[in-house]
Amino acid sequence: MLAHIRVTHAQVRGEYGRPKMWQALVARGIRVGKKRVRRTLQEHGIKARGQRKFVVTTGSTHDLPIAPNRLERNFIADKPKQVSTGDLTDLATAEGWRYLAVVLDLFSRQVVSWSLQAHLQRSLVTDALCAWRGSGARLSPGWCFIATAAVNTAGTSFSRH
Repeated sequence: MLAHIRVTHAQVRGEYGRPKMWQALVARGIRVGKKRVRRTLQEHGIKARGQRKFVVTTGSTHDLPIAPNRLERNFIADKPKQVSTGDLTDLATAEGWRYLAVVLDLFSRQVVSWSLQAHLQRSLVTDALCAWRGSGARLSPGWCFIATAAVNTAGTSFSRH
């Protein structure tokens, strides 16, 4: 039984406490009581990992210039490569946190480019844009890129891309 608990604990990367551990064991066909699972976990010092601390990744307190909102929440494009949008997200991986920037064409609603890096710096977004433009994308005159109002997309080095 201890072996099953250790295997399950490793598979879920320590996220399960007593209730979910018991459910997982029962789902595997192991007949065991809740109290026995609790006692075994305690006796062998097997504990669930605590919840991760919330980390704010958006730096909205900066003095960098922010471009005006030219779309005014009108997210409809008449033709391809006329209006693009982007977003950032963080991903927990076995190697640590990774940050993903995606570029979407608002006409097709498809991801046209992305960048995945170990840092949350301005180059994350500019690399995604440069990869798209480097793939031969011809942008419409007056092309507009809208992204979350984060420090990653503010400033003159971003607006030049």
